[in-house]
Amino acid sequence: MPTLILSPTHHSESRILRKAAQGLGWSTFRFQGDGLPAFYSGESVDSAIYCTVPNAFVVARQLDSFLLGCSSNWLPDLPEEFLKRTVMLCPLMEAKREELRRFIKPALGKSFEAAVMTGSDLDSVASHLPDDLEVHAAEVVEWEVEYRCFAADQAVKTLSPYRRGETIFSGYDRPLAGPHEEEAEAQGFANSVVEAVRCPRAFVLDVGKIKGRGWAVVESNECWGAAIYGCAPPAVLEVLLKANVSRTAATEEDRLWDYAKHYFRACPHMKTG
Repeated sequence: MPTLILSPTHHSESRILRKAAQGLGWSTFRFQGDGLPAFYSGESVDSAIYCTVPNAFVVARQLDSFLLGCSSNWLPDLPEEFLKRTVMLCPLMEAKREELRRFIKPALGKSFEAAVMTGSDLDSVASHLPDDLEVHAAEVVEWEVEYRCFAADQAVKTLSPYRRGETIFSGYDRPLAGPHEEEAEAQGFANSVVEAVRCPRAFVLDVGKIKGRGWAVVESNECWGAAIYGCAPPAVLEVLLKANVSRTAATEEDRLWDYAKHYFRACPHMKTG
């Protein structure tokens, strides 16, 4: 049976996933310190990782595997029918010169808090970061609702709303429910995206409905480090398992989505070791 390797940090989502994994007969443990425990080699079992960077990269490297995730240009390169707004990929230095208010966020990672701001606002919150850090600068739109979708093998396995207007998901025991018709629309749109565009075989796709424009892609996320919100834990585990790829078994397509390579290219201030 597979093994679930968890972050050292105890939080509700890791506990939920651990309980679900144990219910499926998986073994589970928390990654601690600088290495995997001596009892675990990972050579003869499939391993799923639920852990943020940099620990996630450490675990994968010790398993001789890599984790899947989208590149920094994946979102801005989407067809207009899936974006329904302007999204630009640029270095931080260029974004700081922007005079219009944009929704600006790190292209990959969490180097600064995403927000609607001008270039001068950005300069004040990201002055400590290198000029060549990659960011997304997007047209400001009004999202009516947003859904998190865990996708694998070109299909959404589970999804959950995480924002409706100003209301944000507050806990797995109090899910932010949506009408059945809306959930069906979200899943149908998300499936149309993963079926039409090149993407990792396991990742998180966030979609939402823009006021006056319809369903669109919000962003992509690495599934092994993303909040699960109200998604079904067994289905999340299925996606996590597919996102950790053994280097000896990886296909050329898998290697295109080696997230560590994309991450360190987009975040040059982070150490690769």
